[in-house]
Amino acid sequence: MNEFKIDFTLGMKLLENYMKLPPKIIIDAKLLKRGNQFKFPKSRKQRINKKWSKRDANFRYVPDPNFYFLDNGQTIICHPSLNCAVQKYLYDEGYLGVSFPCIS
Repeated sequence: MNEFKIDFTLGMKLLENYMKLPPKIIIDAKLLKRGNQFKFPKSRKQRINKKWSKRDANFRYVPDPNFYFLDNGQTIICHPSLNCAVQKYLYDEGYLGVSFPCIS
């Protein structure tokens, strides 16, 4: 499993200002970003390469290493691979009163 380095400072300022209830964490597996191109054409012509670089099917997608705040910090949206890191940080900082299964 990939380990992400996360900077929580910007988001935590939002939480400190608007926090009345524990945040709602939405886990969305569709939060992906475009990775590296893995399929290439047999032709080496620039025109063909340009066409192939525009097709999404020729790229691999990786989990988005960012998490996003909605509703003034009351809702956090993240990819499942980042979920445990977000919950662990919120629990350690005292924003979550309840422990989650992935927090150990």
